[in-house]
Order: sequence, then C-alpha cells, then structure tokens
Amino acid sequence: MSVLYIVQGFLGAGKTTWSKVFAQSSGAVRLNADEWCMSNFAEAEWTRDWDGCFSKSIVFLWEETEHRLSAGEDVILDFGFWSRASRDDARDKARRWQAELRHYYLVAPDEVLIERVSRRGDEIARRNVENFHKLKACFEPPAADENAIIVDTAAASVNH
Repeated sequence: MSVLYIVQGFLGAGKTTWSKVFAQSSGAVRLNADEWCMSNFAEAEWTRDWDGCFSKSIVFLWEETEHRLSAGEDVILDFGFWSRASRDDARDKARRWQAELRHYYLVAPDEVLIERVSRRGDEIARRNVENFHKLKACFEPPAADENAIIVDTAAASVNH
C-alpha cells in the first residue's frame, strides 16, 4: 500500500526543509505547491494573483499524487494544510486511492516562525510578516482525532 504523507504547518514552520530531508530518507516523492506555482507561472502572475496560481497548482499536484500513488509510489505533500477541510479532503482521497495517510504537523514558536519568514526578504515574505497574526488566525491546528505526528522544528534534533 502506498503512503500519502501530508505536511501541515504555518508560515516558517520548516515544512519544505523538513520535507526535503524526509523525502531523501524515505524515498517518497515530494510535491511542493509553492515551488510548482513559482516555476510554472510567470513571476508577474504569481506576484499579482498568488491565491489563483496556488489553487491551480494544487489541482495539478493532486492529479500527480493520484497518478504516483496508483503507480505504487509514496508521496509527500508539502502544501501546508491550514484547514481541517483540506486535511479531511486528503484523508478522503487517500481512502479512495487505497493509500495509507500519515499526517505530520510541524511547529515552532511564533518568534522563530517570523524570523524564518523574514529571512526570505522578498515582497511576499514582507507581506506575510506584516500580516502574520491575521494569517495565523486562519490557521487550524490539528484536532486530537486527526492523529497528527507533531514535529518541533525549533528543537535541535528532529526524529522522523
């Protein structure tokens, strides 16, 4: 049975860094919505309409996920999964595609998150820092029944 790994975390939680390391150690294919969006849309387009480009990227990457899982590959989705609805959707798809789902929730203190986001230094990062607390209010941590594996990315060493 293939495994679908979903990686949840707020801005700056270290989702991409952690997912890259996990992909190397697990052999799973890593799909990242931000990277796909930025490499498949013109910068002017994603700068102007990030949400629209991101949504289109998610649709494409779900199709790619289904294809890879059906081929017997394990897939890591580095999407953020901010809402319970998005995670429930992932669980439903995993069931339909007969894949096991493992949910990782990456956390770090807000001051660490803000510092990490600030490091990027681009316009999107500036806006994210400026709106950090408004955005955080939209983020839904996992409920106990979601059985998320919590990973503290601010810790010196992280075990998978």
